[in-house]
Amino acid sequence: MGNASRWFKHITRMADANNVRKRKSDSSEVKKPQPKQGQTSGGKSKTRFTPEQLLTLNKIFEERKYIDEKERQELAENFNVAEKSIHNWFQNARTRWKKAVFVEQS
Repeated sequence: MGNASRWFKHITRMADANNVRKRKSDSSEVKKPQPKQGQTSGGKSKTRFTPEQLLTLNKIFEERKYIDEKERQELAENFNVAEKSIHNWFQNARTRWKKAVFVEQS
């Protein structure tokens, strides 16, 4: 009978501990605002460049693979987008270019 009694106490303590954890997590749960339509929960949506903007970006990229901060700021201002979007576009373009060069060499 002693073993059964210890087992029952152990199971009861575990159940009590689980209930305490559940209650704590329920009370401290903070509701996050729902994302706006067309956005993921990650934050801002993807920048969509217009065909004219893409033409300009591609032309610059053909001339040089890297642009300095000043050029990036000017492009961002002219396109009315975040400077980080321009930075990301060039970074992605370099990656695509390197992959294409690698495939040609293979």
